[in-house]
Amino acid sequence: MLILLGHLNAMAQQKSFEQSLRSNSSVKTIFVASCITAEVHTRIQTDPTISTYFNLTEILSEDSIKYDQFMQEVFSSLGVQSR
Repeated sequence: MLILLGHLNAMAQQKSFEQSLRSNSSVKTIFVASCITAEVHTRIQTDPTISTYFNLTEILSEDSIKYDQFMQEVFSSLGVQSR
């Protein structure tokens, strides 16, 4: 599993994910973006190197369902049950 924060530029993120996928084709990539604009959303949807993505602002908001989804995704990828 590889998790990257969205502060990286798109080229760096893609290279990192591609490298991880070359090393292990079954790796799960999770992209956490600090801001998802319409254009970024379109790019994420068409990027085959991104398995799952989350918006950091939604994860960190109080009583966030996205936080629970994010943690479930991380623990599931690790083969561990979350709370």
